[in-house]
Amino acid sequence: MPLRPEELLREQPAPIATCFYVPDGISLTWDYSAGFTSACDESHDTCTQGNQTITHECSIELCGAECEDNGDCGPSECCATFNDTCTGLKLTEYNGNKIKDSTQVSNSTLNTCLAGCTCTDNPVTCNPPSSQTYCVKDVCGAQCDDNSDCNDGNANTIDTCLANCTCKHEQQFFCGII
Repeated sequence: MPLRPEELLREQPAPIATCFYVPDGISLTWDYSAGFTSACDESHDTCTQGNQTITHECSIELCGAECEDNGDCGPSECCATFNDTCTGLKLTEYNGNKIKDSTQVSNSTLNTCLAGCTCTDNPVTCNPPSSQTYCVKDVCGAQCDDNSDCNDGNANTIDTCLANCTCKHEQQFFCGII
């Protein structure tokens, strides 16, 4: 039995335009629908019926959402400075330039807009690059980084740069005038 016009008017869905429409339960979405207005033909005792389609869209402007699409979500970023150090008389460094300075590392990763209109907060790390440790003459108190740095001008010694960055002058036996 079709609804009578006065009954059908009570069944017509009203327009929706709010952030707080209960079925989706997300206050950050703009929920809207045009509603439906029935047209009745009293001579045939019928009225048109319609279905209400409700759209839920993230809205920064209307509902205070953090994002509407991935482009609204900035990346997670980090930046860290790693200072070269002295390990005893040796230089420990990150960039291989044999200068006691620092190396800066930065990194980022993308975030996305979730269905709940909030952005992900993906973790990002700025790990130190691999380090090298070696002797560098005149850095960290090192006397040498190569045997030639230990030349004492005495032709009768073997001049050696030791692993601890100090020089060894080993006297050689010789015959002749000094």
